[in-house]
Amino acid sequence: MRSYGARVWTFWQDLSQLAAIYPDFHSLINNSATLQQFGVPSPFAAKTLDEFYAGYLLKPVYDIAPRELVLTRTGSKPQIMIRPSYLADPLFAGLYDRNPFYRERPPSLLEASNVRRLNPQYELFGTARRREC
Repeated sequence: MRSYGARVWTFWQDLSQLAAIYPDFHSLINNSATLQQFGVPSPFAAKTLDEFYAGYLLKPVYDIAPRELVLTRTGSKPQIMIRPSYLADPLFAGLYDRNPFYRERPPSLLEASNVRRLNPQYELFGTARRREC
């Protein structure tokens, strides 16, 4: 598929799901342009990911905070990043409607100083204005 320029964006809850469906799942991971990991729920998952990253990260995967993610892009070492918050990051200001399922929080929890800024040169999801509900 790569020779045709096709790109697939997949989401997996667990590496064992991927391994069960695709016995050669390592090939899918090795040919991925971008990998993201959010929240590691168990020691087994953390051990698997720590082996995968083999010392590239500054701390064990299990110690990654809920506001953090691991981002790996082709040609770059894995990085621990702060997940952007559409509620607090100025880059998202005015680009979303109020979420009726999200309880309002005190401003102190959403202060801009708690959020690492996204680089404004990157366009979000292919459009400059995308609304999130």
